[in-house]
Amino acid sequence: YDAISAGMESRETWQLYAESLAYAGHLTKAESALKSLIDHYPASPASFFLLAKIYLIWGESDKAEQALTKAFSAGGNDDETLYQLGSLRLKQGSIPRAIELFKSYVDRHPDDPEGLERYAIALMDAGIKLKDVQELFFGQGGNQTTQGNGGLLWHFAVLPAAKAALWTDLE
Repeated sequence: YDAISAGMESRETWQLYAESLAYAGHLTKAESALKSLIDHYPASPASFFLLAKIYLIWGESDKAEQALTKAFSAGGNDDETLYQLGSLRLKQGSIPRAIELFKSYVDRHPDDPEGLERYAIALMDAGIKLKDVQELFFGQGGNQTTQGNGGLLWHFAVLPAAKAALWTDLE
C-alpha cells in the first residue's frame, strides 16, 4: 500500500487506517500499511509502537525490539509495549535484555508492583538472590517500606509463587 496512491495524504489518516486494520485482526495488511507510512513519515512513534505490538503478537521479538527502539528514538513513549517486550524476553530466556527493559519500565513507574515483580523475577533468573533483590528495592534490611510501595512487600512475600505463575501465564 502506498499512502499517496491510496488518497490518504495525511499521516493521521494513514495511521488510523493502519490501526483499524490491526484492531480488526488484519495484521499482515496493517504491517504493510505501517511500513508504507513509515517510509513517508519516518519519525512516527505511534507507527513504530503499533508495528512493535504486531511483531510481539507474532513472537518476533527482535523485530519488535527494533521497532520499539525506533519509536523511543523518535520521541515516543509507550510503556505497555516496553512491558510486553520485557515479558517476552523473560520468557525467551534473554535475561540480561529483560532486566534492561524492566529497569527502564520501573524507572518510569517506580510504584507499579507488577512491573517491579517482573523486574525482580528477571533479576532472580540472572542469579541474584531474593534477599539481594529485596535490598535493591527496599534498602538495607530488605523489609523496610517507603511511601508508595507498601503493596510491593506483599509481592515479595509471594514472589516464588508469582514466578511460577508467570511462567505458566507466558506459555
